[in-house]
Amino acid sequence: MYWNNVLPKDDQRAGELFARACDGGDVHGCRALAFLYEQGQGVPKDLARAALFYQEAGEQARQHRIPFQVRDGLILIETKINDEMVKLIVDTGATTALALRFLPRGRPLDLPAQTLDLVHGNMPVYPIRVTWSLDGQNKQVTAIAGEFTLPSGTGGIFGADMLETFHSARFDFQNSVLILEDE
Repeated sequence: MYWNNVLPKDDQRAGELFARACDGGDVHGCRALAFLYEQGQGVPKDLARAALFYQEAGEQARQHRIPFQVRDGLILIETKINDEMVKLIVDTGATTALALRFLPRGRPLDLPAQTLDLVHGNMPVYPIRVTWSLDGQNKQVTAIAGEFTLPSGTGGIFGADMLETFHSARFDFQNSVLILEDE
């Protein structure tokens, strides 16, 4: 913010903004606030508080916070699968299932179609591996792709198998955030 004298330097205001960012779950905000307390810049020098904010930053670094919205009784997240932004329904009792457009193009499938038994019959599904981008890191995950009937604007289901790859998963309904924690 203060780079190249765009704004006058105000360490006290910076401390307030970093505190808001830290309260909102931003790792960098916590780390910057800890530094300010450690140095006594814009806030009273307080090594104990600095240590607490450094600890908070470390804990948050293991957290992934995915904003969600509730629409028609469904919890929806927007995330990146195979470099494509997609809206997924969060279903803690389902398998991760994606629309047919996620089938690999131009190459044969690794495995043949399987049959998914449904209440009113069955349908072919294809086991696939996709790249899920989360906070700048890519994870290879397994899903199934098929001709699912999905609500308008959605591309699949974010299921229990994805949630189980984390140490814990919880919904913060007050802030509309799905919090996934690594070990």
